[in-house]
Amino acid sequence: MQGPPAIQQTRILPSKITPVQNNNGTDGLSKAAPDVQMAHSVEDLGALEALTLPSDSENFELPKEWKNLSREDIIQKLGDLSLDSEKDMSRNNIINIISTISPPADETPDQRDQKTLDIYSIRLAKLLQFGELQKVLSLYKMNEGIPPTSQAAEAGVSAMFWAKQTALACLEQKALPANIHQENPSFWDKVGLFCNGLLGPASGEDETLKFINASRIYVAATGLDAPDTIEKLNSYDQISLVALGNLGKLSEILKNSDATQQLADLPLSLLLAIEQQDPEIKQILETEATHRGLIRISEQASSPLEEEDQTEPLEENVKTDG
Repeated sequence: MQGPPAIQQTRILPSKITPVQNNNGTDGLSKAAPDVQMAHSVEDLGALEALTLPSDSENFELPKEWKNLSREDIIQKLGDLSLDSEKDMSRNNIINIISTISPPADETPDQRDQKTLDIYSIRLAKLLQFGELQKVLSLYKMNEGIPPTSQAAEAGVSAMFWAKQTALACLEQKALPANIHQENPSFWDKVGLFCNGLLGPASGEDETLKFINASRIYVAATGLDAPDTIEKLNSYDQISLVALGNLGKLSEILKNSDATQQLADLPLSLLLAIEQQDPEIKQILETEATHRGLIRISEQASSPLEEEDQTEPLEENVKTDG
């Protein structure tokens, strides 16, 4: 299985962020400049909502009930979309709807209500929910500005962790404005904790072991126990699942193929990306992914980055004294 296709970007920060050297910090990361809260204008948000991804089928056409919808209707229907709500539709068609639907060209967002999600954020959140992490990564990097919501940023950073782009994920987390962190502080605190472990001396000098050591530091610092049921596993956040999975602490529960059928799509996709994994578990996960139509993700997820170890850029950006 091959890693996700490389996406052109800077080696230190995603192209949407302009770095400045943070001479006061101790973590060796650059930070975004300037340190201000940037609100999206109606025009900016309208451009984000118009961003779509190509369908997986040349013959795909939006179902009749999804055509000629207002922006408000699209937001409502996307928010409610699930496999249960669309029992007569294939999973692939549902993903194509999420990826391709866009608001009418003559409808622009009203002055943004902070409590109302936009189509871009909902699109990312739904693709994340369905485990379509390569699509999340591609869509997230199409935005060259600050993400409009914490939900959008969470999806993008989760996809970076899935793709082993941990350096970029940590830099993205640090560069996000305070209002994004405040929307979901629990998630962002966990990302920060993992990144501190990744950058700290306890993670070691061996680039191939840094991610494993950071996972070990994270699990120890949080006192995190492995779930004893699939139901509990499904409730764990993405960072905790990645850390536990990379330490092999989910092996026992995943050896039960019947139980694995209860995995939600997102945990299944995250676990498919674990590189060093018991062959028996790998086969069970791939079988379940094939059954669901997620196998194209499994084909991309075994070694999620082909070109280089993504912890390397961190070393390039560490301050040196003297």
